[in-house]
Amino acid sequence: MQYNNISNKTTNLIAIVFLSIMFVTACLSYLNDSTTMDELAHISAGYSYLSQQDFRINPEHPPLIKDLAALPLMFLNLNFPSESSAWTDDINGQWELGWNFLYNSNNNPEQILFWSRLAMVLTLVFLAWFLFFWVRKEFGNKLAIFVLTLFSFSPSFIAHGRLVTTDVGATLGFVLALYFWLKFLRNPSKKNVIVAGLIFGFSMLLKFSLILLLPLFGIITLVYVLLNKKNLLKYIGLSILIGVIGTIFMILPVYQLHV
Repeated sequence: MQYNNISNKTTNLIAIVFLSIMFVTACLSYLNDSTTMDELAHISAGYSYLSQQDFRINPEHPPLIKDLAALPLMFLNLNFPSESSAWTDDINGQWELGWNFLYNSNNNPEQILFWSRLAMVLTLVFLAWFLFFWVRKEFGNKLAIFVLTLFSFSPSFIAHGRLVTTDVGATLGFVLALYFWLKFLRNPSKKNVIVAGLIFGFSMLLKFSLILLLPLFGIITLVYVLLNKKNLLKYIGLSILIGVIGTIFMILPVYQLHV
């Protein structure tokens, strides 16, 4: 091994250590943290989706992050405040419902927060790993370690990634969608078109603001086609097909389960 290179074995070891540090730091830091206002709404909404099959609460965000946060709670014996006026009468009683769910229903709020937040931390760690994987694939071990170092020790991502909010999940959706879109542009095979469509649909289920991917991908596609002298009409048609695949096979099925 040359001194100016880093072996794959060493790179893998560093990545495992940094990802482990990020995971432990995020978990330890949320153990004694009180509930945030967003978490009251998101946790109770997600649990109501899965346990009550009722999807009225917190309609301002797509359901997938809330579903993920509530999934571990389905294995606990929890009481849902279905008799609360916030559930039966209020149009937008999500915060009162969340308070009743965590603190007024004979549940263990620390247990609820622990498992819901753990799902978010795992999402954060997966995002860190995927960034490492992408940069390593494109630019090699050195830059991959550099990027992972910045991300793994970022106070902002650790602070947000341990809470049941949509921001880090949306970041994951953005990164995944961008990666597979670029992969499709470089090689518009049937497989890459299908995967790009499914990932695009997945990202739309994480945060509504990711609709901004549409103009972004349009600009990226146009620049790629012009610089590489590709067939513009072909890429326009395939881009539309990707949107159709994402809508039919990801967005519509998930929302069909949430109406």
